[in-house]
Amino acid sequence: FSLALRRSPSAAMSRKEDTKMKSHPLETCSFFSFTTVSWATPLLSLGTKRPLQLEDVWDLPKHMQAAGAGARFQAELDKIPTVKKNRVLPAMRAAFGDKALRGIVILPLSVTFQSVTPLVMKNLILFINNEEKYLEDPFLGVESGWALAMMLCACAFGSIFCMQQMFIQLQIFAISVRVALMDVLYNKALDLSE
Repeated sequence: FSLALRRSPSAAMSRKEDTKMKSHPLETCSFFSFTTVSWATPLLSLGTKRPLQLEDVWDLPKHMQAAGAGARFQAELDKIPTVKKNRVLPAMRAAFGDKALRGIVILPLSVTFQSVTPLVMKNLILFINNEEKYLEDPFLGVESGWALAMMLCACAFGSIFCMQQMFIQLQIFAISVRVALMDVLYNKALDLSE
């Protein structure tokens, strides 16, 4: 498919006209919409009414398409002098490092939630078993069992939410890198074969 596009730009245009390409909602959605996956509601709603067709589904976001990711990676690779032995990792970091950073930044928050959860659970159990003994030295000044239970739920939710966001961001990074490398290698193979 990519070879046909290289040789015939009109093939790309006719495909766009046939499938009525739409930009992916992930490119414009808010953080809330991204985290709750509410950007997919129109597609899911349509899928409940009738079987989905190819025309109903969005194109991939531009940063996950071979042309966009490959061009970005190639531009960063070209900036690095060819005398350097390892150019791929610095180019990858420059082209897609922001995507990896988004996933890594969330990690300390996730670890904090995971570390606090057992402490809250221990104090909740202590409160349930012996309320008077717990009230002598309450955890973070919290004297209500309901408040401890809410803290436990909030820590569990926060931990799961942060982990989920971390995995999504790192998967987006991995997909972008894979697509870019495949595009660059494919273009190199085409250049060598001509």
